[in-house]
Order: sequence, then C-alpha cells, then structure tokens
Amino acid sequence: MNNDTPKSTAADNPFPTSQDSEKADRTNTSRPEALDKLEQGAHQTINQLADTAAAQVRYAQEVFAKASESVQQKARVWKGTGEEWTECLRDTVKEKPVAALATAFAAGFILARLCQRSGQE
Repeated sequence: MNNDTPKSTAADNPFPTSQDSEKADRTNTSRPEALDKLEQGAHQTINQLADTAAAQVRYAQEVFAKASESVQQKARVWKGTGEEWTECLRDTVKEKPVAALATAFAAGFILARLCQRSGQE
C-alpha cells in the first residue's frame, strides 16, 4: 500500500462527515450571543408547547375514559331492560296465546298494508 497519498481536508470533501462538523464547531467558537439567545428561546418555547400538548392529551384521555364507562354502563342497563321486556312478553304469550296470535296477525296486516302503499307511490 502506498501511504504517500495526501489526506483530504473537510474543504476538499463535498460530503462532510459528522467528525468534520465537530471539528468546525470546535474551531468556530465565536457564535454571536444573539444567536445563542434565539436558540435558547426556541428550545424554551418548544418545551412549553410540548408540556401544554401533553396536558391536553392527558385531559382528553380522561374525558374519553369517562365517556366510555358511561356508554358501557348504559349498554348494561339497556341490555337488562331488553331482557326484562323479552321475559314479560314470553309470560304474556304463555298466559294468553290466542290474544298474542291475534295481536301478531294485526301487526303483520298493518305492516303489510303500509309496505303495499309505499310501493304504489
């Protein structure tokens, strides 16, 4: 191997590496103070926005959790009510089967007439 080839510098390389930028940062210590203050202010603003957003996300999660629990509770109540109505209807049909058949026939007749009228229009 020939070690006589000259080493390229950061200025010669069109694709600088992270090592090149670290060297440039160490040599360029004369950053304006205004730029430092601007950078610090930007970081503070971003941190404040992130904190505010995190608080809002936590609040939204709490609201959705409460809403979910409320919906689940209502669903349990409605399921119980539906089961009670079904049981009541079964008891009524067992006690009065003729009246139940007459009611079912009347409801079917009315429904058929309504469907027949809507088909003619």
